[in-house]
Amino acid sequence: MAEFLLKKDSFYKMESPRFDDSDVLFMDQDGHINLPDEINLVEVEEPEGFFVSKEIKEYRKAICDGCPKKKLNLCTLCGCFLPAKQIVSSFSCPEDRW
Repeated sequence: MAEFLLKKDSFYKMESPRFDDSDVLFMDQDGHINLPDEINLVEVEEPEGFFVSKEIKEYRKAICDGCPKKKLNLCTLCGCFLPAKQIVSSFSCPEDRW
């Protein structure tokens, strides 16, 4: 097993000859992760345009907060967890509100 120390707020690409649903990864609270030897993690730059700006996030949040389809930070139309959905640029409202 290889051990990696992951940095907070960093992005990683996994390089592996194989990886399927039967493989389980564990990361402890200090950011250490144990991987099989054939898997390697490479730190990469944040994907360009992956996250929206703070202003857009607040705009989306305000729209969702006033929506009757919101229940406990979930969208009852699509089932998404809204705080996560609101920050990703490629996601959109199922009713085209944003």
